[in-house]
Amino acid sequence: MKQYIVDAFTDRLFSGNQAAVCVLDAWPDGSLMQRITLKNEKDTLMEGKCL
Repeated sequence: MKQYIVDAFTDRLFSGNQAAVCVLDAWPDGSLMQRITLKNEKDTLMEGKCL
C-alpha cells in the first residue's frame, strides 16, 4: 500500500490540515474499514473509483 501525506485546505507547504491518502490494490472489506476508522479516532474518509 502506498501512503501520502497531503496538506489540505491550503496553498502553503506544511500548513492547513494534514490528510493521509492511501492507494490500495483492492477495496478492503467493511470490517477492516470500521477498524481503521476506530483506530484513527479522527475523521476518516474512504472513497472508491467508479468504474
